[in-house]
Amino acid sequence: MEMPVAAPGLRAFGLARGLRENGFKVETLIPKGIVERQWWIWGGTTPFPTPPNTFVIKPKKITDYLKQSVPAVVLLINSNQVDHVQVIPGIRYVLDLFAPKMLELNCSQNNYSFEKFQNLRQRNFRAIGLADAFIINGQKKVPYFLSWILESERDIKKLSIEVVNMCIPPKLVTNSKNQDGITRFSIAGYLQQWHILGGWVDVLKEHLEKSKAQLNILTPTHWGGGRENQDSPERELLNQLNQLESVKFHQPMRFSDFQFFLSTVDVYIDLFQHNLEREYAMVTRS
Repeated sequence: MEMPVAAPGLRAFGLARGLRENGFKVETLIPKGIVERQWWIWGGTTPFPTPPNTFVIKPKKITDYLKQSVPAVVLLINSNQVDHVQVIPGIRYVLDLFAPKMLELNCSQNNYSFEKFQNLRQRNFRAIGLADAFIINGQKKVPYFLSWILESERDIKKLSIEVVNMCIPPKLVTNSKNQDGITRFSIAGYLQQWHILGGWVDVLKEHLEKSKAQLNILTPTHWGGGRENQDSPERELLNQLNQLESVKFHQPMRFSDFQFFLSTVDVYIDLFQHNLEREYAMVTRS
């Protein structure tokens, strides 16, 4: 739909494209609230186009939609919408254990209440209890999510659990050869509460000042609770780079523009400090 999305949106896009390429009929359901929010943030005078077999509906209408369409399989990405679906005869649920959300909270610089941890934990268990099978987007994440399944008291020997890596169409980006001899680096991604910049900034500043290189920074604030404070240490460090002629900051862009942006970059980097959430996230980012 051309709008900026978070990682689950890219995951849904990739899985749908991959299944269709293998001959399956796939419908994609997008919560209406997300579409309206994105339109409010990035919209213009022209509505975003809705792709074929893509439907925007209210979460509370998901079960009604499934009862009418009766798909063979429903694939849930994360546990966010689990309370809007129910067991329906003839439908099998596959849970995509995608984002380690408990680690996101644990590594966050915000203070989250114990109640919020417990609510998320119980929602995960409800999703695991509903699912007939599971997919995980990276071998590295398997032990983490196996512990969730075991704690839910499901009989793991009777469950289908498969690793399905991130699905990206091979021709998503066509490299555009730079003719000016400049090596272009890019940091692209939302600045989240669990992202902490480190000492690399000073090192990178020195390198950029001495070499023929360019750094492109695309780090908007995430709408779901990112580093909203523009005076945060992370923003201040990034703003130091903004003083250099070889650094260019980019605003959120439509998908087609983002594809072109990627085609002009030589090296993509993720230089936030290590934590367990970042380690698991790399199987998605790379």
